[in-house]
Amino acid sequence: MQFLLNGRFVAEPDARVPVSDRGFLYGDAAFDTLCAYGGRLFRPRAHLQRLMQSLAALRIEPPATLAQMEDDLHAVLERNAIADAILRITVSRGSSARGPGIREVGAPTYLIACYRASAPVQASVKLGPVAVRRTPADSLPPYAKTANYLNSILALAEATDAGADEALLLDSRGAIAECAYSNVFFVRDVVLLTPELEGGILPGITRAAVLELAHAHGITVEEASIEPGIALASNEAFITNSVRGVVPVHAIGTRTFPVPGPLTARLARWYWELVEREAGARWVLPT
Repeated sequence: MQFLLNGRFVAEPDARVPVSDRGFLYGDAAFDTLCAYGGRLFRPRAHLQRLMQSLAALRIEPPATLAQMEDDLHAVLERNAIADAILRITVSRGSSARGPGIREVGAPTYLIACYRASAPVQASVKLGPVAVRRTPADSLPPYAKTANYLNSILALAEATDAGADEALLLDSRGAIAECAYSNVFFVRDVVLLTPELEGGILPGITRAAVLELAHAHGITVEEASIEPGIALASNEAFITNSVRGVVPVHAIGTRTFPVPGPLTARLARWYWELVEREAGARWVLPT
């Protein structure tokens, strides 16, 4: 694969950054991940706007305009002659003098990595409640998708050690926040529940699309603070992220759920229909 690094195409093994790069030294970077279907990007502007917000929160100068970055994404697809792909944009603060201060920094490091689409590992997932808490909003802006992913890494490690596929994190108040790499939803009777953004969760692009679809189909939606007991008493659960879309949850700890639940199945179908309308058909990969 050819990656775009600081305006130049380089082969993946040659895509390197200096050891003085602050993304390497401190996780001082932001990133976003999006997908291409049949050569067309799904909601690139939403992803790029979130990246710009992340960079602003971190006080990192954008390496290009939003329009230029969208052009760069298409250029990466064309250079690799690939139609179905996962693309990740990473922008670090670049290299600087030793220490955490940000006054003496160079140009940002700008990378677009491209990967062939891969088949889902499983049709449903088990969530593992973990002791690791979501970083509080007064410590780090929750809308900033930063490259310092230790909170999620440690949560996911704890969950997988316990035999789960994904971690379920609580916030500092003890309410459900999100997963290590996904947003989470619950269905209780005919109501779709999901943690509110004000609770300090990442505003997922797929999360927003699911809420948009639910409202369009007349489904009652509640974005609120959700206690663990309410979640475990729900009829269905699912997670969302940009690579996998809508994924049913078959268990949270020892609590099991039907998979897919009826509303989960409808939302998943509506989501992939939305992807096909706006981009292209979902990936059909060789077995």
